[in-house]
Amino acid sequence: MGETKSAIRADILGKNSLTEIGPFLLGNAKGRTSDVEMTIFDSTGIALQDLAVSKYIVSKAEEMNVGTIVQI
Repeated sequence: MGETKSAIRADILGKNSLTEIGPFLLGNAKGRTSDVEMTIFDSTGIALQDLAVSKYIVSKAEEMNVGTIVQI
């Protein structure tokens, strides 16, 4: 559970408000329902998996013309 686990322990985030990414990607779970809700992707896996998911998310955001580019 990575960093999400710390937020749950600190009572910042409710465990019941979390949805795993698999059901979401398959369309079996809903995502945000308003602009005030937040999406958190907490990947606890290998770096290659993180890169693959990141690439997919960025390409989808570009397709939908959503998101904010941040210079690091």
